[in-house]
Parts: sequence; structure tokens; C-alpha cells
Amino acid sequence: MDAIAAKTALLNRIATRSTEQLCYDFAATEGLDITDPAVPMVRGWLMNELEQRDADAFDTWVFSDADMPHRFYGVALEQLV
Repeated sequence: MDAIAAKTALLNRIATRSTEQLCYDFAATEGLDITDPAVPMVRGWLMNELEQRDADAFDTWVFSDADMPHRFYGVALEQLV
């Protein structure tokens, strides 16, 4: 699979995940090495999907001091495990 096909497959998979799963995925990237270019790239894709689903929740999260998006999307911390 070439890089474009792999990216397309991953973006399609992200699009089919629930909002709870996206919040979990984003939380799972915490503590990873951000100097690895894949980490911010994947975080960006997750953020794009979250914004597409609820732009108001996204804007509120981004302009807050919160690191994680879950509470802005109505996802309890317990749902991230």
C-alpha cells in the first residue's frame, strides 16, 4: 500500500469512529513523542474530524485551557478507557 492509500484508509477509519472513540484516540496520543511527525499529523486528523462533527464544541475546546476534548463533546472521562 502506498502512502496516499494508507492515508486515505486511515482517514476513512477515523471518519467511521464514534465521537467517544475519537476522544479516546486523541487522549491516547498524550505523552507520545511529538518530534515524531506522525503524532501531530494524526492529532490534526482527529481534530479535523471532531471539528467537522461539532464546530461549536471544537471552538470552545480550542479556545479553552483544556488539553483534552472529551468534556466539550459530552464524553465522560470514564468513557476514555
